[in-house]
Amino acid sequence: MSEVFLEKKIVRKEVKEAVKAFCLDQGKKAQAEESICKKVLSSDTYKGASLILAYSALNDEVDISTLISRAFIDDKKVALPVVQGDTMNFYLVDSESTLKEGAFGIKEPLENEEKLITRKNIGINTIVLVPGRAFTKDGRRLGRGKGFYDKWFSSMGKEVKNLSKWGICFPCQLVENLPADEKDVSMDLVVFG
Repeated sequence: MSEVFLEKKIVRKEVKEAVKAFCLDQGKKAQAEESICKKVLSSDTYKGASLILAYSALNDEVDISTLISRAFIDDKKVALPVVQGDTMNFYLVDSESTLKEGAFGIKEPLENEEKLITRKNIGINTIVLVPGRAFTKDGRRLGRGKGFYDKWFSSMGKEVKNLSKWGICFPCQLVENLPADEKDVSMDLVVFG
C-alpha cells in the first residue's frame, strides 16, 4: 500500500469519529446545517447559478435538503447523483420527482437519459455541492475512498473549469493538511457551519 493511501485511511477514521461525536448533539448538528445552507443561499454565486448539483445526505453528512427545496422555489435546476457500480452520474429532478433508495441507502432519482447531466448540457452557471470525509480550508478534499466525485469531475473534461465546486462539511471535518494524489480534485470553496 502506498504511503498516501495509508495516510488517507488514518484521516478518514479520525474524522469519522469526530463527526460521529459532533452529530450526537442534534441541536448543534441542525444549527451547523442551517448555517451552511444560509451561506450557500445568500452567496452571489448561488444567486447567479442556473443549475445546482446537490446530494442526498448520509447520516454523517450535512443535510442540505432545505437548500434543495429553496433551489426549486428560486427556479433553479437541481440534479442529484445516482451511483452505478463504480461510477456516478447526475440526473435532473424537480420538487415532484420520485426518489428511490439507491447505493449506500442514499435517495437517488430514477435514471432517465433525457435528464442525465453531461458535459454537453452542464452549462457555465453550475454549482456542485460536494460532501466528503475531510476538507482543508484551501479546498483539498478527502472523500470516502471510492473516488465517485473525482471520477465524475474527470469525466467532465475541460468543462470542469466552468463549474463552481463547493465542499460542504461540519466544522469538525476541517483538517490542517490532507494527503493528495493527482486524481484528487480540489474544491473552489469549502462551506462549513
